[in-house]
Order: sequence, then C-alpha cells, then structure tokens
Amino acid sequence: MLLDAAILVTIAATRWHQLRHHDQQVTAAQQTLLHLQAAYDQAATAPLTALIRRRPPQPTVDRHVHHTRRAVPEHSEHVLADPSIAALTVALAEAEAFGRDPG
Repeated sequence: MLLDAAILVTIAATRWHQLRHHDQQVTAAQQTLLHLQAAYDQAATAPLTALIRRRPPQPTVDRHVHHTRRAVPEHSEHVLADPSIAALTVALAEAEAFGRDPG
C-alpha cells in the first residue's frame, strides 16, 4: 500500500510540475515513477500469485466478469485482458463471501 501511495503522489507531482512547465522536475518525477512501478511489480508478484491460486469456480468468475463490464464499460476489455484479472476475481469472490455486493 505504501508503494501505491508513493506512485499516486508521484503522478500528482508530475502533473503539478507539468502545469508549471518545470521540465527538469517532470523528467525526474517520470523517472521516479518508472522505478516505483518496477518496485511495485516486483513486490506484488507473490501476493498476486497467492490470490490467483485461490481462484473461485467458473460460474463465480463469469459473474464477476459481468460486474466488471457493468462497473467500467469503457475500460472493461483492458481490465479483463490484464494478467492480474484472476487476483481481482478472487478479491471480489472473497468480498462476496463476506456479504459484500461485488457489483
């Protein structure tokens, strides 16, 4: 979660500097963002793999694909094509198991 926050702050800093035409700071923030994203990719591998191993049955997966298409129709194909979609499906199934509405 710390990496998530750092990535969001860096994106905000990049945009702030872009609006003020601080070219060197924009370049530095973009490089920082690349490093943070690489660190996130490395740190997220084990938790995402563990989530994927707990994949729910196919009818549940199909239901969550439907919810994803309804929730973000303009981005759904991109989201569903992402290799981490299995982890999202598991997280939605677990939320549903605890009484949350995945929609």
